[in-house]
Amino acid sequence: MKRIVMFYLVAFIYSWGIWLIGIWLLPESIDSVLLVSIGGIGPFIAVIYYLVQKDTISIKGFLKRFYVTEKNSYLVLLFSFLLPLVVFLLAYVIHNIIYNQTLFLQLESEFKAQILISIIFLFFFGPLPEEIAWRGIAFNDLMKKNVWNAQFLVAILWAIWHIPLFFISNSYQAELGLFTNNGFLFFANTILLSVIIGWMYFLTKSILVAVVFHFMVNLTGEMFVVSIEITYIKTILYLLIAILSSVIFYIFDRNQQTNFK
Repeated sequence: MKRIVMFYLVAFIYSWGIWLIGIWLLPESIDSVLLVSIGGIGPFIAVIYYLVQKDTISIKGFLKRFYVTEKNSYLVLLFSFLLPLVVFLLAYVIHNIIYNQTLFLQLESEFKAQILISIIFLFFFGPLPEEIAWRGIAFNDLMKKNVWNAQFLVAILWAIWHIPLFFISNSYQAELGLFTNNGFLFFANTILLSVIIGWMYFLTKSILVAVVFHFMVNLTGEMFVVSIEITYIKTILYLLIAILSSVIFYIFDRNQQTNFK
């Protein structure tokens, strides 16, 4: 437990330190994307700190979690790729039915202008370093003691970690606003997605599954123009998925305990 506490301290001190320095000391002289990106590798810095504290066997075990080895894990990997697409498209369908409109998918102009760069950036600055850390290290260790506590702690701390981003001018979070409906939706989605990713990781012990799901969620959100109504519908859909998956795992856990007795 002490090692996980230190892991989180390193991640938060590095990320928040970089972001707060940029906010207070370099508000006009540093690009917001660069500032967010440099601070965003804090979780990866924490992973390096964590791994050098452990023996070689543990490091090898950690590296093995970057791929899937069982047939069931491949199905979850495919599910992690498709689910964000299905949720996104279903949100559009529901929106059109509720509002009696014909709203079509429309690419974001900035994304369209730099598709390849945007995709690479979305993968390496967000899903990859964060999932290596939050699921590959934090959740993996905490779930060994209690998976429900692990879900709660990782989700809340992941949401809190993003707070300084709301104060970086021109950042995605700053445009949402901290105390706004969009800000609320951001935190709600972060927590719900953390729960869903957590169950996927619990099933597979694969960092790759977590990275793919996180990446596809970010990609669908950044690639297309998304209205506030669509975002609300997506949040509700992810809420239902998070609740359903948690209920299923709760029933499974109870059955396991009963069979053990």
